[in-house]
Amino acid sequence: MLLILCSAAMAMDSTHLVAIGDEVTADFGGSWIRLFPDEENAGDWHFLFGAGGDYNRVTMGDDLLALDQNRQRLTGFNNLDDHSISKCPDGGYFHVGSAGVSDHNDSGYAWRYDKDFEEIGHSTIEEAHATMRFNDMPSVCSEYGTVTVFYDTQRGLSAGHMYTFDDEAQLLDHKEVDGVPYSTEGTTLLEDPFNHDLLMVGTDTLDSTILVARLNWDLDLLESKTVFELEDMAEGRVYWAQAVLAIEDRFVAAYMHQARADGWSSDWGDIWLGIFDQDWNLLESQQITDDPAPDGSMRPGLQVLDDTLLLSYDRIEGSPGYVNPRIRPITLNLAAFQDEGPGDSGDSGDSGNTGDSGTTDSGDKDSGDLPTDDTGNSDGNPPPPPVEEDCGCQALAVSHSWWSLLLAGWGLGRRRRHI
Repeated sequence: MLLILCSAAMAMDSTHLVAIGDEVTADFGGSWIRLFPDEENAGDWHFLFGAGGDYNRVTMGDDLLALDQNRQRLTGFNNLDDHSISKCPDGGYFHVGSAGVSDHNDSGYAWRYDKDFEEIGHSTIEEAHATMRFNDMPSVCSEYGTVTVFYDTQRGLSAGHMYTFDDEAQLLDHKEVDGVPYSTEGTTLLEDPFNHDLLMVGTDTLDSTILVARLNWDLDLLESKTVFELEDMAEGRVYWAQAVLAIEDRFVAAYMHQARADGWSSDWGDIWLGIFDQDWNLLESQQITDDPAPDGSMRPGLQVLDDTLLLSYDRIEGSPGYVNPRIRPITLNLAAFQDEGPGDSGDSGDSGNTGDSGTTDSGDKDSGDLPTDDTGNSDGNPPPPPVEEDCGCQALAVSHSWWSLLLAGWGLGRRRRHI
């Protein structure tokens, strides 16, 4: 079946995706866009974004349009740069933010909120640290633990310093995890819903592979696996796998891609989705955004409601850079996200946190620190006039590709305990 929405910008074959909808653009500036369903008001969403040196919440309706009305400032800070926020089992939220006190992103802070985003507690993780950098962090809040991770410039991007917290965001412990084989910037932490281990998803320091590390909740590294690799480094780079969801029997990861020949600015690029089985075998990858360089998108987030996947991200336009939030709905073929059972073939398909990336003093990349004011400008200049957008809809053929022949008989219905 071929479903066509508007004038298609790209046509792709997909087993798991039915249609990619129009991009919805907020009329205010901001970055680090994250969405959570408002469980007390059906159809509404909590729309979170960084602007004005704080992390903020407004309401987004079922039309996916967020209005900057009754803005709720979460921390009271005015110098925060980067953010990560996770839903907790008690219905509240765990939030981590970075700031520069004496040097770039040398400070980190943590908060716990109730279901209404009222503060329960907060703590200073480190402030004005000489070598630690707290930008572009992931976070997870689980019944097994609350964790975030940063890196030390003396050890490099792949030296993961993991911090654990109690239910009031007070620091419990700090551990350096040896053997994490990739950059800790722009990664995802999540609880594996199939065996409840801690997963860390990210890219290597060469931006050529996506890797998954499995840890226990004592933060011991158990194993790691390459789950996607560029065939040719000249093709470009993959990076920033900072949005991962488990949907039925699949993992869905949003990550960034740049074609080297396109002349991208900093870390802005195109967003792709990778769909994996429970053992992190790649089943399908699809390009979602198709931005003209040097402008582009960055910091993807994912949420799902019924058969709709919501991709949130921020996009930069023009120079010196107008950054504002975007939402794109993606209709899922949920039947393809379920394993058929032992001995049957699984589903298959074709196989792929703002701003001016700079360098830290050590030369490590820093991909997420372009502070935006409330208009979305990186330098405070007035935003450009609104531009009428193209439809941007994409037609997806819901059909099995030649990968189905490869995967037939593999028995993807088994739930395994390891990567």
